[in-house]
Amino acid sequence: MVSDLHLGYEKCNVTAFTDFLDNCISSGISKEYSLFILGDLWDLWRKHDIIYSKESDEVLSLINQFKDVYYLPGNHDHMTLDAIQDYPDFNIRKYFRIKSGEKNFFLVHGHELEVLSKLISIKPSEYDKISDQLCRMNDTEGNIASYLHEMYHKVTQGQPQITDFLQTAEQRQGMDAIDRFAKSKARYPLLGMQLNDILIFGHTHRPYIDIENRVANTGEVDNVRAFA
Repeated sequence: MVSDLHLGYEKCNVTAFTDFLDNCISSGISKEYSLFILGDLWDLWRKHDIIYSKESDEVLSLINQFKDVYYLPGNHDHMTLDAIQDYPDFNIRKYFRIKSGEKNFFLVHGHELEVLSKLISIKPSEYDKISDQLCRMNDTEGNIASYLHEMYHKVTQGQPQITDFLQTAEQRQGMDAIDRFAKSKARYPLLGMQLNDILIFGHTHRPYIDIENRVANTGEVDNVRAFA
């Protein structure tokens, strides 16, 4: 399970990801195991045309060598969710519930937890709509939005606002609230989880495994080996 490569972002570590995929392929792991990508493979907020770039093609050619591939759209590539309607046989969903041995896992990208933890004061459907619109902006529109966001924060201070969407996860304020929610029992009814599910998510770029609270975060692509 991996997440948050953010192809198109200047700090994207695509080499670490392709090295990981190459190792899985050369060792034969890719023929035996499925690959779950928990969102934000692309950063369409920052570079709209990255999804059909040479760099993206190289990554996808490696991904496609796995036994099966399952994809969860993140907030930065939310428009990929359109594939559910256009290509119903493609393994893409807003969440996955899977079983491995005797353990059940509930997989989400994690941006949903921002709303549920009350880090931002909008509905999940509104967050999804905003994410989708940001994905569909061209590069010029994205640069303008980033500029306006920067100017906004030069003249305002306080609690996280809706404009913080344009910041990286590392820069966002109050991200600890997501981890507190993820470790709480409130996640079961609000995420639609079953009581024996183990929650796995990404989004925050902060990897951890909490066995006691039955939750793990995949971090970003630099930490990909920890979840191989």
